[in-house]
Amino acid sequence: MAWGALRRAGHPWLAAVRTDLERQRLAAQLDRNDLVLRYGGDYGLLAGLGTATAAHPLDERLAGQLMLALYRGGRQADALEHYEQLRRRLAGELGADPGPALRRLHHQIVKADPVLTAPESAARSGPQAVRGPVPRQLPAPPRAFTGRDRELARLHALLVPAGDRPTVAISAVSGTAGIGKPKP
Repeated sequence: MAWGALRRAGHPWLAAVRTDLERQRLAAQLDRNDLVLRYGGDYGLLAGLGTATAAHPLDERLAGQLMLALYRGGRQADALEHYEQLRRRLAGELGADPGPALRRLHHQIVKADPVLTAPESAARSGPQAVRGPVPRQLPAPPRAFTGRDRELARLHALLVPAGDRPTVAISAVSGTAGIGKPKP
């Protein structure tokens, strides 16, 4: 059966793959939210978290992220109201209470625990506010190239036209990485 026919037919295998990929996407999104919240960049998360909690109303991890973002945004009452709505929904639909992590967060919000404040080092300028070390895959380039004056002079001489000769000078500089080949 061709791929297009599988897709059009709503094949069970394809539905299972789609469901699995959606779960993986949500897990990655939740991990990203945790990182953004850890580094204090919660400003831009509120809209996305509101939409995500509407789509997944019983997800306690997501609810906790929304509650923390609301609290840090100066909306303590909204954070507590969200907890209460989730608590009622869990009790009504599943006959369960929120888990220990969410109950602990609720208690911290009620007590205005200073642990919940965003890190001071984070510049709160939107979702890009997450700061951390900048990964480097190569060493920084040297500030100035020194010690190869004679070789550089020879290369530059090749670039200067020699009289009326209509020739093209081709040169190559070779060597292993890091030995100091000049940049033309």
